Amino acid sequence: MKRSTPSKYVGICLLALSSVFSLSSQAIAIKSSDTTQNVKPLPIKSGSNFSLSPRFMTGKEFCQTTLGLKNNCFPFQNVSSNSYMNVTFDDGAVLSVPMFQRKGFSQKTYTVYTHVTVYNPYAGKTIYDGKIYDMVGLFCDADHCTPWN
Repeated sequence: MKRSTPSKYVGICLLALSSVFSLSSQAIAIKSSDTTQNVKPLPIKSGSNFSLSPRFMTGKEFCQTTLGLKNNCFPFQNVSSNSYMNVTFDDGAVLSVPMFQRKGFSQKTYTVYTHVTVYNPYAGKTIYDGKIYDMVGLFCDADHCTPWN
């Protein structure tokens, strides 16, 4: 039986380490670019992020009960069954809201409203271009968005 040489294993280890360092540097680059934006996603503090029940919840109720916020919350609910939504804020930050999900975003500096563009990549079209209000947010399907109140 032929035995493998140690140099073969050294080469495999070096290749694996270079892949790890490459992925780590990409993750650090992504994380550092996120901090330059004015808008940040808010973590959901309770419940499952895969459920849209209860359906009657307003954007304000979502911010208060799920995120624990009383202001500086711009909530989105995507009820589309076929596409995530790309939300572009007026400062250039682009954030995604997956299918059948709710997300809240805040700004570093408080504002009553901000301008957003919501793009549906599945349909290849902009479905909303206008203001989003603090503690109201937007309720979006595949074709359009309305205030979530």
